[in-house]
Amino acid sequence: LGAAGGAPPLAALVAAGDGPGIREAIDALGAIGGPTTAPAIAPLLLSDRAELREAAVRALGRLRFEPGAARIEPLRSDYSGSVRRAAIEALARLPLRRPGGRP
Repeated sequence: LGAAGGAPPLAALVAAGDGPGIREAIDALGAIGGPTTAPAIAPLLLSDRAELREAAVRALGRLRFEPGAARIEPLRSDYSGSVRRAAIEALARLPLRRPGGRP
């Protein structure tokens, strides 16, 4: 339903790192937003499963999680085409940091 109260149990499921429904949980966290969602998703950028890396990249792009840019950048050359496309799209959504600290 998109209620922020649903984020903690979804974050716990995502933190487990694998299992049924993990991709859907990542997608849901990306849609819900909130302060705890992006840090729960970011570790899955290193998943062995391409579909989880792709879901994590897309979710972080939707959340505009700028601290994740350094971890998303290498995925532009992932062996999976869908992960590469998702990384390029996510990086395009992230706010740019300019010298002097002003976006």
